[in-house]
Amino acid sequence: MVPGVLLTGGRSSRMGWPKAHLRREGTTLAQRAGALLGQVCHPVVEAGGRYSGLPAVPDHTPGLGPVGGLRAAIDALGDPACIVVLGVDLPGMTRDLLDLVASWPGQVSVVPERRGIWQPTCARYGPVALEAARAGRGTSLRQVLGTDPELVVVAEHAWRRVAPARALDDVDTPAEAAAFGIEVPPPGLEDSPG
Repeated sequence: MVPGVLLTGGRSSRMGWPKAHLRREGTTLAQRAGALLGQVCHPVVEAGGRYSGLPAVPDHTPGLGPVGGLRAAIDALGDPACIVVLGVDLPGMTRDLLDLVASWPGQVSVVPERRGIWQPTCARYGPVALEAARAGRGTSLRQVLGTDPELVVVAEHAWRRVAPARALDDVDTPAEAAAFGIEVPPPGLEDSPG
């Protein structure tokens, strides 16, 4: 199995509440995403916090956002050939879509797209992309993926055979969360996310 990293960092400034703590159907987004990732990847670590119950890896490169989390995972996972990245803010993600990305033939980078836009927080990063992240070539996950000349972009019509359209929708605002039935606590409750 390919190893995986759950990204739970980020300021959640537009949400106004840590996305990892948000609940859908009685489970936090971090716990749900960690469980999904663990079904298709091994070993699995969390970069960004200690929200999911997975082993957490420290981010040694603060200020790099998700790329810093990927770099921390590369170190923690012992320099693997590939890593599957999953963001905590994809509440519609399915095991089948993750498995499609993780089990793609070969060791190239693989990313699904929706409406022509790559979703880099549901992607497999191959050796070229991992080396780019390690070497600091790219300040965003899309840039890191773009360094792989053999990058496979999975078209929406292809991944829609295994997952619903909203599988790649991320939630960054209370309105987007509400569309998934996720209630965002009111301001002032930041000390009691549970």
